Amino acid sequence: MLDRFLVQVLISGISPLALWLDASRARFLAFVVVYGMVSGGYSALLPTTIAEIYGREQYSSANAAIYFVRGLGALVGAPVAGALLGSQPGDVKQTRTPAELRAPFNKIAGFDGVLLLITGVCVVFVRWFDARAKGRWKWIA
Repeated sequence: MLDRFLVQVLISGISPLALWLDASRARFLAFVVVYGMVSGGYSALLPTTIAEIYGREQYSSANAAIYFVRGLGALVGAPVAGALLGSQPGDVKQTRTPAELRAPFNKIAGFDGVLLLITGVCVVFVRWFDARAKGRWKWIA
């Protein structure tokens, strides 16, 4: 499960940078499809991955620590995204080009992509430490 989780995290990290950042409509729709297909792995595979790495005896404490960190990210993520988005002109009738409408969201796409890639690097290290502790790296599908 951990290897499938690793692949999903890395694809989730690459997709905002490759498909969302300064995207046309078609590329953004491709991002929505790709990210929608792989991002569910966080919720679906996380419990089995935790049990695989830490064992059933340590599951509850490891799960609590991981969900605590995820909760901090949820609390901090929205205000940071709002700060990156910044204030927008209040005149709704002002005509803006699609590029001008997309520009503020490029910062958020970059922020999201970089954080997801950092998550992917962390998962790679967890996978490496787990394989080293068990004495082998076996592809687990």
